[in-house]
Parts: sequence; C-alpha cells; structure tokens
Amino acid sequence: MSKPVTTTQEFTAAKPLTGKVALVTGGSRGIGAAIAKELADQGADVALSYAASADKAEAVAKELKSKGVRAAAFKADQADAKQVEDFIKRAVKLRCQSRRHE
Repeated sequence: MSKPVTTTQEFTAAKPLTGKVALVTGGSRGIGAAIAKELADQGADVALSYAASADKAEAVAKELKSKGVRAAAFKADQADAKQVEDFIKRAVKLRCQSRRHE
C-alpha cells in the first residue's frame, strides 16, 4: 500500500512533469491519445492537435482535464507549416496560463 502524498516536494516527485506543457500531435486517438494521457498522469498540461476528429480530440482533452491538468485540442494539419506554427503559438498560451496558476 502506498502512502499518500503529503508535501509539495513529494507531489512534484510523484508528478515530475508538473508545470510543463507537452505538445502531442495526433492526440485524438490511438498512440497520440495514449501518450497525451500518460503525460497528464505525470502532471503535464497537454496541447494536442488533430486533423479531422474534433469530437474525439475534445473528449481526450476533457479526460485529461479530469486528471487535474490543463488540456486543449487544436485543429492543425502537421503537413502545413503555418498550421503547425499556429498550434505552437496556442500551446505557448496554454503554458502562460499554466504559469499564472503556479
């Protein structure tokens, strides 16, 4: 039986990615969704991109938020440099929101 986390230091050790933001491409399904979920379990806020599955991406983001992290889904075709740039800019905003709440 594991003991409960009681200090900020122990919490950070238990969630080593707390305060970080991860970008996950193809995060609406399959391996991308699984990676996004694991990153959230480790404490990271997650920005995930999707190409066509907005409903699935929003469902994954909702699940991540239920883990106590910030999460957002962004439509972005990874073959389009402009869309990738916009995705990164929006993810940076997620990071800025995250830092304001530390």
